[in-house]
Amino acid sequence: QVVTLNTSDADVYLGGIKKGTTPFENLMIASGTYLLEVKKEYFNSISEEVDITDEKLTTRTLPMTSNVGVVKIDAGIGTLFINDENKGGGKFELKLKPGSYAFKSEAPNHYPNAKEIMVRAGDNTNLDLKPIPRLGSIAVFVTPEEAKNAEIYIDGELKGKAPKVITLTMGNYDVEIRHKDYLTANKGSK
Repeated sequence: QVVTLNTSDADVYLGGIKKGTTPFENLMIASGTYLLEVKKEYFNSISEEVDITDEKLTTRTLPMTSNVGVVKIDAGIGTLFINDENKGGGKFELKLKPGSYAFKSEAPNHYPNAKEIMVRAGDNTNLDLKPIPRLGSIAVFVTPEEAKNAEIYIDGELKGKAPKVITLTMGNYDVEIRHKDYLTANKGSK
């Protein structure tokens, strides 16, 4: 009895008893009719009846088909939820059984990014689920008038010269104004 597949390491059962993994060869099987089953995670199982007779080689080549779809997800800085179950953060490559799935990525100071998709066997889907920043603006004005063109630093990074309106993700920032002729001014903002 010889069984080969288009995939390796599938479990081979003969008469309901596991006999090994593919590629499988066993020359010591008694004559008779057996139910041959081949099973592997993420693939559809295969079964058929085979007749084994003394001194005759019985060969089977069985193609296995995938029973999952692959979904690659980039949640960016967000936490990924699949059907409301927390999966953590980062990038994912998931093998999912066919069906409908609700994906959502959430992060502080961001709007959630959510998509519902139907996964089919054999699908390869890429999802960009980075949370969407909640933006706000800060207007920076300086006095006296002669201090215009002072440098604006937000969290230590130069953002331009005053006066200026700067768009940022909502949150808390340290704002620092520097001018060579004036004392540095610091202010926290929300």
